[in-house]
Amino acid sequence: MEVRCRIDILGNLEGEPHLRVAAGQSFVIWGWIDSGDLRGNVYAIVDGAFRMRARTVKRLDLARSGRPEFVSAGFDATFSTEALLVGKHRLTVLFETGDHAQAVMFDGEFTVDPPADPFMMPRILVAAAPKSGSTYVHNVLRAYYNLVEAPLYAVDWQGNTDISEAVLVSLRARRYVLQLHIMPHFQNVQAILRERMSTVVTWRNLGDVVVSMDDHIRKEGGSGTLAFIDDQTFVAMPQQARYEFLIRYALPWYVSFYCSWKRVPEVVATWARYERLPEDPQRFFTEILHGIGEERVDAARLDAILGTEMDYSHARLNAGVNGRSVELFSDETKALLEAQLRAHSVPLDELIAELPWNAQKY
Repeated sequence: MEVRCRIDILGNLEGEPHLRVAAGQSFVIWGWIDSGDLRGNVYAIVDGAFRMRARTVKRLDLARSGRPEFVSAGFDATFSTEALLVGKHRLTVLFETGDHAQAVMFDGEFTVDPPADPFMMPRILVAAAPKSGSTYVHNVLRAYYNLVEAPLYAVDWQGNTDISEAVLVSLRARRYVLQLHIMPHFQNVQAILRERMSTVVTWRNLGDVVVSMDDHIRKEGGSGTLAFIDDQTFVAMPQQARYEFLIRYALPWYVSFYCSWKRVPEVVATWARYERLPEDPQRFFTEILHGIGEERVDAARLDAILGTEMDYSHARLNAGVNGRSVELFSDETKALLEAQLRAHSVPLDELIAELPWNAQKY
């Protein structure tokens, strides 16, 4: 029987017999077994006491007899260091057959290092309403804190994103700015509180959101996150018809986003309203930094960042203009948007008041 095993820590393959991992991080143990008796289980054992069974996936193939037989098995397991003391430990990975015969796949020491700070700051979540300047906010904050490399995390961009355990494993004991189009579902609120994230909610008046969304779809294509949009059909529609389509089918997601985050003020550090950004970028970001707990903002550093063209992918601000919907919306389109908001079960007077044609000062 041939058995093989590799140890993966946060996406970095380690072939050395001695491994180092920061407290709070996790091992991902994976490998495969070829031929032999596959009727068994893979176990990860730490210090001879902590024993964890790995998830095993067996591959069937046709044997010479024509009957399906197991010919190989892959396995993986995530082992957290949260319950381990700082210092050296021993990791053994073994395959145990049904008759209790054992084959050792890995046996060696690893060291759990103390983190410089178990809750390293900043730990910022940008809860992003699409087309609200969130990508620009995300990248300016990354630059301010000198976080050149984006954190490793896996999300499904074609749906509403959540803070999954896979995301948390990749972020633990790290400084980060995490940008997600995310609702405050229960598991997300719990993760924000447990991981001590500072949440910045980005928002923009819905009239200008529709205009910006229309620009985006015509130039880059639609997104399955907010509503199903057939690009070819959409771009062939007249301008006001496109706006009306987005008001009817995409804006309900925004209203849910707004109302949901308003209900959990205990996990929101600050709201970042797009309308304030073009007027005074320095003040806009200073207010965000104050909101997430920075008592003293390095104004010179922030000014240098705002005056530099960033080389991050998609570090965009699009038109960066307020009130475009005043001129681009017909009176009928404006009335439709207001009617949609008034028909909601929750009073949305503040969303109607902030529409540019209602002359609300932000």
